[in-house]
Amino acid sequence: MIFYGIRPVIAGLIWSAGISVAKTSIFKSDLVTEVFNYSFSIATSVIDFRSVGILVVVLLILVKYKVHPVLTILGAGMAGIIVYIFIPSL
Repeated sequence: MIFYGIRPVIAGLIWSAGISVAKTSIFKSDLVTEVFNYSFSIATSVIDFRSVGILVVVLLILVKYKVHPVLTILGAGMAGIIVYIFIPSL
């Protein structure tokens, strides 16, 4: 009975970590600063489209081909290294 409430807490912690990683990888700068600077009218100044592209490709591979998630994480990491070296700014 003591551990009855642990499952929602763990799910919330995992969700919070996922949101934190998504914020730092998809958005180019701090969102609070961008809100105060009114830069949301120009999406390219806020969103890193290279990261979004890698995300979309990895999600499609996960859903369509059912590749193991660890392999997709490693593949996304390698794709990120290649994309960020050969396409320095977009």
